[in-house]
Order: sequence, then structure tokens, then C-alpha cells
Amino acid sequence: MIAVRGSNFTFYLLVKEAVVEVYSTSINFNHKPDARYTTQIRGVERKIIAEKIKAKSAFKYRQECVLSVSPIKLMECGNLQTIKSPSMLRKLNSEQQLKGDFNRNDHFDVVLMAKEHPWLNTKVPESIQEPFIVTWASQQQLAIVQNLFKQGVLTTIHVDSTGSVVRPPQNSTKLTIYYYACVVRIGEIETVCPITDMVSATHDRETVTEWLKCLKDLIIAKDPSIWLPFKNVVTDFSWAFMHGISKAWNCKETIFEYLDMCHRILTGRETLSYSTVVITSCTNHYVKNILNHVKHYYPDDEKTAFYIARCVGLVFEMNNYEEIKHWFKLLSTMILSDKSTEMCKAASMEMKSYLRTNNGLVEYEIEKFDDDQNYSCGKTTDTSYYAERKKSAFYHDFKQIFDSVKKIVNITSHDHNHLDVNSMYSEEYLLHFLIENVPYIPMWTKVMTTLIHLEERQSNASVESWFNLVKNHILAGKRRMKCGRFIENITQYEAQCFRQVELQIPRRICAIKKKLIVMRTTCI
Repeated sequence: MIAVRGSNFTFYLLVKEAVVEVYSTSINFNHKPDARYTTQIRGVERKIIAEKIKAKSAFKYRQECVLSVSPIKLMECGNLQTIKSPSMLRKLNSEQQLKGDFNRNDHFDVVLMAKEHPWLNTKVPESIQEPFIVTWASQQQLAIVQNLFKQGVLTTIHVDSTGSVVRPPQNSTKLTIYYYACVVRIGEIETVCPITDMVSATHDRETVTEWLKCLKDLIIAKDPSIWLPFKNVVTDFSWAFMHGISKAWNCKETIFEYLDMCHRILTGRETLSYSTVVITSCTNHYVKNILNHVKHYYPDDEKTAFYIARCVGLVFEMNNYEEIKHWFKLLSTMILSDKSTEMCKAASMEMKSYLRTNNGLVEYEIEKFDDDQNYSCGKTTDTSYYAERKKSAFYHDFKQIFDSVKKIVNITSHDHNHLDVNSMYSEEYLLHFLIENVPYIPMWTKVMTTLIHLEERQSNASVESWFNLVKNHILAGKRRMKCGRFIENITQYEAQCFRQVELQIPRRICAIKKKLIVMRTTCI
């Protein structure tokens, strides 16, 4: 036996032949070449990785480690170097996230956050037995409302909801948690910002009503003189939003009470109160509905379907109620005539003159129509609130026009059988239009927005832009976040918006232009 001594080791070599396996715990060398090993995350290394992984996902960090690994050490020594297992990195990332939380439980975490940060004006039920509903409108958000109101530029807000950004709390039986936002567009800094937010496990009129009432109470508490700070609210065709806005801000029990009030205003029996907010539907949603309905009732004649859609689209630009009724009389004459009579031709000619002067539903909007869409729409008697629609004052006005036109066009002439068939004939479609669209005329035309000096068609593109900003930039692609962390991310951006408004920081910052040096010569 031969002894070989070193500073930290001693090898005993046998004279006879033997197989010796050497192992090492080194970060860099000498594991089994066929194996793939790495060191555990401990001590200083754990702190370093924790700091790096705090600002990015475990997936992204591991991806960077794989791309930076040394092929020589990996292939010859079987050493994975800085590559760690995904589960270990996720655990480490979770540990870092928990350091900023108030509690491991999602519900109690928000309760403690509300107590720690009273400036958020957060409202959350303290008992886990109550539905998980969190609302907030921070002091910065209220200051933005106050600032825009004093400038006279706050006229429209946009309301909508989205899912998948907040995870359900541990005790919740709901699979989806919704995020709601009331968004304003701030022209000075060219961005959108919510003035109040809500995270809720329910989507109903009571929840929306309470949320919007909270905003009203907070604004009045801050400065009673600025309520009502906006005159128009845009939403999609959601019963929860329409009923909630009507009750919270217009003191109407349902959207149908609000629509009846609009009828009285448009017929001169009442004036629009300063404390009334005008409710409008997103034009883009309504265009899709109209195209779907027309395609359903004219399935075999696309040309006629698109022509009827253009005729209906004229109403988007109309701001006079009597003009809309006259338009409906023309449309009824065209659609209720089974033959191409002189009356039908005259109505068609007048409608074409409207199409030449009115930029309603224009060609490019119709071209966006996708032939693969599902055009099925239910029967009119199966729709929600059918009885309320039939009681509508707008429905009553237009049903009278429908009945009077139907009596006239059905009078048979001596040459009736020799006339051409009218390709636009569809009494079923017109009845569907009466019950589906007519009761909501104040919401998708300009008859009400004209009274508050808004001439453009209303769209919910601003709130859709906000949700895109939240999902892809503020949350950086993360989904189903813990509610407290989600609120923290959102309120940081809202504070930034307040700072930009307060200090008048533009979005596009240009360099100082070079001064022009003008050379002048003088003759002596």
C-alpha cells in the first residue's frame, strides 16, 4: 500500500488493480458524467437567486440559466451548474412573494391590507362566509376625478369587467373571479386610468349597484360640489351593468325606468336633469348584434342581408327621434312588402338617399363581418325581460308604425300577381328588430348624447385598452394572481397616473429643438 498525502486529502493506493470511483460536491467538477446533478440552493446562493427571481417568473429564470450553461461542464462532468428544478424555483419564488403579503389566506390578506392602507378606501367583508367582493377607489383616483372635473374635460367613463387575472380565495366555491373597472381617458398624458375598481366572485346587479354607490359616496365625501362629475357612461350590453348604473347613479330601479324617462325627454314631456347620467351601449357590440340578426333572417342572400344592415346602421348617426320614426316607416315599407310595389320602390329610393348622406354602418365595418361566426339567435319570446320590452314606450311608438304600414302594403292591387318578388321581405326580422333593438334606441343612437353635446359614436375601446394594459404590461402576462398582490400592482400604476396628471408629465417627451441661428448682413 502506498500513501499519497495532500494538503486536505490522503489517497491510499493498493498495489493490486482496483476500480476507483471519485465523487465531488464541487460546483464545477467531477460528478458522474452520465448523470445530471446540481447543488442545492443554500446560504448566499439562495439569497442571490431569490433576489433575481423576485422580478421574474421561475420559468423565465430557468430559461436564462439553461441558455447560459457551459456545454463542456455539462457533457464531460454531468454538472448542471446554475440550472435548478422548476419546482424548487417555483417554491423559492412563492417564498419571496409571501414576504410582501399580510397573510397567507387570500381573504384575510386583503382585510389586513385595507386596515394597513386606509388611503386605498378599500371595502372588503371581514367574514369568509360572505361573498368575496373587494372594492377600492384610492385618494389618488379621487384626485384624478377632481382634477379632470375642474378642467371640464371629464364627460365620459367606461365600465366593463374581465376574468382570469385574480385567483379565487381558498374558501371560495366560485371558479372565476371578475375584475371590474370604471375607466376614464386622460387626454393630457394620453392614457387610460380607472377611477374605481372591484374584484368580485359574483356578477349581478346588486354587486354592481353597491360598487357604484361606493364611488358616489366617496366623491361626495371628498367634494360634494363635483357630483355628478361625468355626464355619460358607456357599457356593453350587460343587464348587471345597465340595471346597476340606473339604480346607483340615476335612482331608477331598472334600465327600463331609465328608458321610459328618456322617452319623456325626447317627446318634450320632461327635461334632462343635471344629476342624470346618460347610459350608452358600446357601438362595436351593437354592430355585431345587428349583423348577426340580419344574417340569421337572410341566410341565403348575403347581398340583401348586408344592405338591410346598412339601412339599420343609419340610425347610429341619427340624433332626432322624429327622424328615426320616419326612417322606421321607410324600413317597414321595404321589408313588409312581399312584392316590389311602387310604394316599396319609393321607400327604397328615399332610403338610398339617406345612405348617400349618412355615414352610419359603413362598408369597412360590414367587411369585418366573419362568415364563420355563429349566427344563431333565439326566438324573440325567449329573450330576457320580454314583458318589460313590450311595455316600453319606444316599442309602443314603433309598433303603431309597424301596424299602420302593414295594413297599407297588404292592400292587393289588380296587377299584384305580376309584380316582382321583394327579396327584402321578412316580417319575422322586423318583429325581431322591434323587440330586440327598438326599446334601447336611446342607448345606441345619438338622441341622448346630443343633449349633452357628444357627437361621436360611443365605444368601450378605452376600457378594453385598460384590460390589455393590465394583462400584458402591469401584470406582465401573469394570471390568476393573489388578490392582494393584484391590488398592489394596479394601485401602483394608478398612483403613477395621478403623478403624471399632477405634474403634467406628457407621454411623448421630445428633445429641446435646436435654436435657429439667423445670419444677417448689413451693407455700410
